[in-house]
Amino acid sequence: MNNHRSLNIEVATRQCFGGMFEKTSTDQRLVQTIMSGTLHITPHPAWLIPDKLDWTEDPFDQRNWRAQLHMLRWLDPLRRAGIDGDIDAGERWIAVVKSWVTSNPANNSAADFAWADMVEAIRAMCMVFGLPLAGEENGWLLDSIWQHGEWLADSAHIGKANHALHQHQALFVIGRLFGNDAWTEAASSRLLELFSKSYDEQGVNDEGSLGYHKNNYIWWRTAIRRLDVEGIPAPTAVNRLDLALTELAHATRPDGKLELIGDTETTTLGSISSPQIDYVKSAGAVGQPPTNLSKVYNAGYVFGRSGWGEYERDFADELYYSLSFGAQDRIHGHCDGGSFTLHSNGQPWLVDSGKYGYKVDAMREYCLSRQGHNVVVIEGATYDPSTVVELLSHSLTSDLDEFIFRDTGYEGVELLRHVVYSRAGDFFVVIDTITSSQGPVTAKQRWHLDDETKSVTTRKGYQLMREGGTADIQWSGNFPELSVISGQDEPFDGWISTSWMERRSAEVLQATKTGERFRFITLISAAKSLTLEKVSSSAGTISVSAGNGRNHFDLAIGASNSSMAVRAVGAVHGSTVSEIRRQLEQVLPLDLPLPQEIAGVHKFTSNHWKECKLWVATQGQPYDARLRILEHLLSLLSQSAMNDNAADLGLRSAIIDVAGADIGPSLGLTDASFGLLREPLIEWPGAVPLVSRTYKSPVNTVTAPEEMFDPDSSARITTAHVGALLLPFLTRSGSSDKLVVKFHGALNRVRSTLPMFQGLNSSLSTSDSFMIFQDPCLDLNRSMSLSWFLGDSDHNIHESCARYIRETQNRVGAREIVLTGNSGGGFTALQVAAFLPDAKVLVFNPQTDIRAYHAFAAEAALKTCFGQTIETLDPFLEARTSAISAYKRLAVVPQVLYVQNRGDIHHVKHHRDPFEIMLREDHPDQRHRVRFVDEDWGPGHVSPTAERLQHFQALLGVWQPEAETSLP
Repeated sequence: MNNHRSLNIEVATRQCFGGMFEKTSTDQRLVQTIMSGTLHITPHPAWLIPDKLDWTEDPFDQRNWRAQLHMLRWLDPLRRAGIDGDIDAGERWIAVVKSWVTSNPANNSAADFAWADMVEAIRAMCMVFGLPLAGEENGWLLDSIWQHGEWLADSAHIGKANHALHQHQALFVIGRLFGNDAWTEAASSRLLELFSKSYDEQGVNDEGSLGYHKNNYIWWRTAIRRLDVEGIPAPTAVNRLDLALTELAHATRPDGKLELIGDTETTTLGSISSPQIDYVKSAGAVGQPPTNLSKVYNAGYVFGRSGWGEYERDFADELYYSLSFGAQDRIHGHCDGGSFTLHSNGQPWLVDSGKYGYKVDAMREYCLSRQGHNVVVIEGATYDPSTVVELLSHSLTSDLDEFIFRDTGYEGVELLRHVVYSRAGDFFVVIDTITSSQGPVTAKQRWHLDDETKSVTTRKGYQLMREGGTADIQWSGNFPELSVISGQDEPFDGWISTSWMERRSAEVLQATKTGERFRFITLISAAKSLTLEKVSSSAGTISVSAGNGRNHFDLAIGASNSSMAVRAVGAVHGSTVSEIRRQLEQVLPLDLPLPQEIAGVHKFTSNHWKECKLWVATQGQPYDARLRILEHLLSLLSQSAMNDNAADLGLRSAIIDVAGADIGPSLGLTDASFGLLREPLIEWPGAVPLVSRTYKSPVNTVTAPEEMFDPDSSARITTAHVGALLLPFLTRSGSSDKLVVKFHGALNRVRSTLPMFQGLNSSLSTSDSFMIFQDPCLDLNRSMSLSWFLGDSDHNIHESCARYIRETQNRVGAREIVLTGNSGGGFTALQVAAFLPDAKVLVFNPQTDIRAYHAFAAEAALKTCFGQTIETLDPFLEARTSAISAYKRLAVVPQVLYVQNRGDIHHVKHHRDPFEIMLREDHPDQRHRVRFVDEDWGPGHVSPTAERLQHFQALLGVWQPEAETSLP
């Protein structure tokens, strides 16, 4: 041994960590397998080990297998067993390692992977960590480790990306082992420099594979831990690894698997953990969802979805899509610029062809090529893999996601891909424009289906069918030539791979056109019952109209930006704000000026709206007064920055209400004029009777419960002025002696037209009297999906609901009140019951403290309703935002049947359990009045089915808490 080495054997112990060097539950089995003469290197088949290895073996013609053979990490179970006292295993480890050292001197090995970059690094660490087993007396091992250090220190041997990462780690460990400061410092500086190159400011790794993004996160955490163990500071930009967790959460499909982008096989995030990753891994059962539904990463990735499972749509059923762009020659990346994948309703519809493996053959070439992705290819032309596919522009809103990509990878040809996602309709429009400067070309637009999906030809394209449902791909404009390719070898086409060295026959839908300048207009939908109604083109704008039986979607796609108008069935197109104002100027009453206290206001607030309504109510000519208020409100909208502000505090809703059912139609003013799904809800004096176009029911507006009409056998809508807010509810008188009151949870605002009375159909099928409330706070912010009926700083909507419920009970002669709701609606039912102690309550998976719910949703509601944050919430609002705090103060606890899905861990831990603890500590003598029922409905925030709801309503009807009887 070289006398200049200052050996510190403890390094071999304290640095022995990382996934490949730690004990596993399979160690004993692996030891037995190797000791019996069988080697199984994942993901390859098992192989019988010869009596004497010459280290040039290659039984499967796989470079990956050869590399892993020389890494020696397959021996590590023997090392671990040997250190734990298995003498035979330890001796086998020493013998095999010595065989490798003897047969593979540096620069003189017959094996091609003996000293390949990364291979030598992992092997070096295997040797270092084996020193406590082999002992210092085995000088041959120390000499080999030293030789590995010299090799790794030579900058000529440094590989790229994760290969270099493993090399720098190994040099660092060897440097610390021998006390070689030069090696240690070189390794440290190389690691710091590599980290800054490997992760950008958004936390995205530089390798073009989501699978490697996952692996690199694990490897870099291990590398930084190695520095920390030796007291060396981590890179200053290490927080980028936290951002990497967010990217991985976005990159994970609703089925818990990473999207197959680049060299990625079917994989989950495993043991990686963060609040956001825990949320996607558990289907929303634990953790916190990311704050964005869609995310653009400058490194070349777009991930988007319809929701995070918060709209009473199961997390697993949400729509998910991905788009790729950027450099086409990234390490472990593919030529997939502009490629699009789609997963919805728990099913993969459009997929990537996959990784397959590293063996150079037709399948590997297919997976790497343009041909293997959902892009446009030019027949007979060669694609330049050094191309950078540009994202020219993008826009992300609650309604639309829009992207424009430019690809010049084919010489003399420009490919523009314009993708628009309508979140309201759950459909995509993809416009591929091909421009050739070298004469006519033939372009093929390709769509890879999952191997379990089959296509059926329709008049406009294909319906995609699989056991879990259907989807559609339709073309418009000059119709392309369509064909289906599946599992063919000559030419090689129609394959996908989800696992190592596995290929599956799968359909590829191909649309073909020829020309010098032309385009494909493609509509892709996984939504149920979506019908493409019309596609037209005029002055550079493509107009797409589609419908799903409830709403019409009018999408105008311009050259650089798009707009969406969503109309409920029966609604009409709306004029623009400028058109409405021009028409309004012609009919304004000149003899009715606004008072200065209104006209002088230049910023809309909910209290200002209250003053506007009061002024109209005092005028002898309410129609003319409304015209004046309408002009004033439109002016506020135009003067402010609120055209792009979702949290307009109710300005758009106020405009729709003041326009009503008489002024609005005459001016072409509808909810579609403002990108808002909402009907007029105020019945103005002297105006035409107001009837809901959605529910075909009359609307009556009141200021107090005693002004209500008596409920009868027909459904009637009432809107109640509660300060600046307008509380809508629908009532019907039934023949039973029960009044059932329902509250909703989160609503998907891009699909739900207000008023929205959830549960109406099931209520109509019973003999009960019922009331269904809609949260008036939703008017304050058109992108807010959940606000828990909080009201505002001056008005408690929970108490207002209770007053109207009591009045309705008296009007219909109901003996019993039942308050019910799921999730956020369950919270509201509990809160309203605090003002109705004789009511019965049935709640499913409710929140019990808003501040303990997902921060982005809680913050949006608190800021919108109260102008406050979770941290700054006034104490006087605590009982409004926490049922736990509210119930602490009650003298009488209502009778509550609290049903909780135990798979919804977040709600169990942060809402159910704290509520139960409060009852035990503050109301021990009334605990029997709340019955907790745990159900197993699977992971996440799963809503009750209609059957489950009916079942528990029946149980509530027979449960007598004083009897302490068990529920059936």
